[in-house]
Amino acid sequence: MSRPIDRVIFVPMSFSVSVVIPTFNRCALIGATLDSVLAQSHPAAEIVVVDDGSTDSTENLIRRQYPSVRYIKIPNSGPPGARNVGVAATQSEWIAFLDSDDLWEPGKLQAHARLAELSPEVPYSFSNFRIVEGERWRQSTKFDATPAGYFDVRGYRPAPGFLVCAEPMVARLLRSQPVFPSTVLLTRQFFEKVGPWDETLGRTRSEDLDFALRCVAHAPIGIVEAPLVGIRKHAANYSGNLLRTLRGQIEILQRFEARGGLPADTLPILREEIVMRSKDALDTAFSLGEFGQLRELVRLVPSCELRGKLWLKSVIGRCPAPLNGWGRSILLAGSRTRGKILRQQIDKTAARP
Repeated sequence: MSRPIDRVIFVPMSFSVSVVIPTFNRCALIGATLDSVLAQSHPAAEIVVVDDGSTDSTENLIRRQYPSVRYIKIPNSGPPGARNVGVAATQSEWIAFLDSDDLWEPGKLQAHARLAELSPEVPYSFSNFRIVEGERWRQSTKFDATPAGYFDVRGYRPAPGFLVCAEPMVARLLRSQPVFPSTVLLTRQFFEKVGPWDETLGRTRSEDLDFALRCVAHAPIGIVEAPLVGIRKHAANYSGNLLRTLRGQIEILQRFEARGGLPADTLPILREEIVMRSKDALDTAFSLGEFGQLRELVRLVPSCELRGKLWLKSVIGRCPAPLNGWGRSILLAGSRTRGKILRQQIDKTAARP
């Protein structure tokens, strides 16, 4: 369990929070998620589950075991659309998002309520989290894995365990992303300011990165340092399609650049991250034998960045069949196995948004 935020336990009961939970075929997991919301020391004013076209027994489970939860079913369109439907169906001043396979510690909402009491000017905040594998919560937290100095920002501490960042965090988020949907609370007014979740990204991996970048472009930003969220890792959400995940990140970052208006010191970092992810994706496409995608990705990597084995892979991948297949087999056999290569890529990607 997480450590206490501070010794003051009073929180204003007027802090009204609506919890929005998008779900798709998570019948085996959503029960524990809902239990973690219902166990909050500061109760949610309402809980809305938006079923994004599930074909399992999610509806029966919720209607039978969770009668206080509002259940809405929509045609499958992806998490962004489901979250937007959920927000539109709620009434509270504050909105919290929670993915249907994640968990909250009992003090999650109380901590954000305490921050709102201490710093009422803060309309958006996020908390730390741990990875949960099976029933085991990792000891290390996401904040532990951020680069040194990541949270050395201009701002102030309203109380132990809280930080208010007085400057945008876009550049930091591009380097390392500790902001996941299940960690976030924001006011309805702030949601309307930054705009809804982008529903055109409904089929895109890492779709939440777009919303996170838009949110942290505005200060002040509240940070709850205690790990009050458990991000569950399981077969259904494993980065099994690593190439899709990387390409989703690249697409989102390209869109973010195309919107314009980025600070001069942020744009080079954004472009560097696009190239870095493109190189990782190219490497992964080669390992998987996805030569069509490799040819597309080569165009995103400057020639000066194609060096050593990556350059060789780009050359082999652009050869006609069956030469590219032969070359791939020889190169992989002479270095690491495909499994080891993919695991290395997964580890690299997990360290980024």
